[in-house]
Amino acid sequence: MRLDRLAVIGGNEWRMLWKDQAVVMLLIVTPAVMMGIMADGLAPVVRESFDAGATMSGADFAVPGFTVMFAFFMTGFMGNGFFLERGWGTWQRLRASSARSAEVLLGKTAPYAAVSTLQILLMLAFGWLVLDLHLRGSVAGLVLMIVAVVAVIMAIALFLVAHCGSSQQISALTNLVGIVGGVIGGAFLPVDSLPGWTQAVAYVTPQYWAVDGLSGVLGAGDGLADVAPNAAVLLGAAVVLTAVSARRLSLTEQERVAA
Repeated sequence: MRLDRLAVIGGNEWRMLWKDQAVVMLLIVTPAVMMGIMADGLAPVVRESFDAGATMSGADFAVPGFTVMFAFFMTGFMGNGFFLERGWGTWQRLRASSARSAEVLLGKTAPYAAVSTLQILLMLAFGWLVLDLHLRGSVAGLVLMIVAVVAVIMAIALFLVAHCGSSQQISALTNLVGIVGGVIGGAFLPVDSLPGWTQAVAYVTPQYWAVDGLSGVLGAGDGLADVAPNAAVLLGAAVVLTAVSARRLSLTEQERVAA
């Protein structure tokens, strides 16, 4: 794996990503507004839904909840970035180049992972500075959860790229994953306050494990061992999805010759 190839591929993707102002609006401005509106109103719900609810503020749930909900929209930006290159013909040129499969996938994924991490950190900083967000748990647990959340978002994006045939399909599935998965997974309201059938379905959504882990380490005082199962579920899903996607997107020697 050559760093110069990674730098070229990643640099181009980084420039493309920041040209789209929708990234800032959807991933940063919108969740910040939603947090500000909902934080105080969620306080009574939080007190009833969490064991540590008596000491948790509404922001201790609203900030991680809306951060996670909107972070999953990065799957759409990343997926559409791949399809834009297909439309421009640059994807075919990458396939025919000397860059290996791992270099292409890592170079194209790394900028989105960096922006996703930055988005989460900015939202947490906004919560601490403007809203009543706490960090009562382990810093190491928080870092682990951020890494796990970003990893599963990138893996889902790669999975969509590998299995969708158009940018329209990417956009539709991004909305399904982001909105429906977010609501059922407890990013908008605590799972305990949702209808019974959704509580059973919530456990299959990555948003459930992400919000539960982040809100636990931020507001409930959970330690590294407490959130490790949440991170393990997210990282395990990321590994499986990435392996399946990489196999489908792989640039084998035969594919290069055929291209």
